[in-house]
Amino acid sequence: MHNGVFRYSLSPVRKGFLALLLVLGWMPQGLAENTPLVISVIPGNAVNQVGIPLFTEVYEQLGQAVTFQNIPTARESRMIAAGNVDAVLAQLDGHQQRNPALVQVPVALTQIQITAFVKGEPTTAAALLGRKPLRLGRLRGLTYGVEWPANVQWVEVNQTRQLIQLLDRGRIDAAISPELSGQYFVLEMGLTDISRLTSPLVSVNVFHYIHRDQQPLLPELTRILQQMEQNGSLLARHNAYRQQLGLPPQ
Repeated sequence: MHNGVFRYSLSPVRKGFLALLLVLGWMPQGLAENTPLVISVIPGNAVNQVGIPLFTEVYEQLGQAVTFQNIPTARESRMIAAGNVDAVLAQLDGHQQRNPALVQVPVALTQIQITAFVKGEPTTAAALLGRKPLRLGRLRGLTYGVEWPANVQWVEVNQTRQLIQLLDRGRIDAAISPELSGQYFVLEMGLTDISRLTSPLVSVNVFHYIHRDQQPLLPELTRILQQMEQNGSLLARHNAYRQQLGLPPQ
């Protein structure tokens, strides 16, 4: 693992051998099936702390090698369309509508609360959104399905850490973020004067997505995740992580 990215690589000798087989037009089935799938993850997303170990195990059950790559959401869409991403670790419900090449694995991994982090005392959504002017920060390419007022001046970045840094420096009035991700960086950065809204802006289910070229994997992926949902292990993983961040269980 390097900087949160898992990579499975072939030796130069094996690469040369496989290249020769490709030139000859033949590939053993076992080797072809073990070509690592590229799974996109949002850089610096706290959900990765649960999702990467989870899907390492899930794909191991399928006998499928994977590599996790940090890809910002805006760039991810271009890579999905070009066929350079095989799966998306975890994204909000409806991600396939913005990326038609994706297929949703129909088992919710968790439900996340989208909130706003502010400096000082907690406030309400109505009080925050009523400010004029209003400078809000969010991850580039994500609207979270919320209708925002016309008075918002947006600052978009690629990582949640950058959002919290902008908020701490007074560059924005609030950082719009999933509760888990924002809280993770508030704690990591040792910030004691940043709080969340008194109630979330919206709650959204999160799903795993695969490229339509990988659709033969869908039945088994669904079966494994349904089993984990039914035996409570999915919820247990997420609640264990929420506890580490000082958040109540779901």
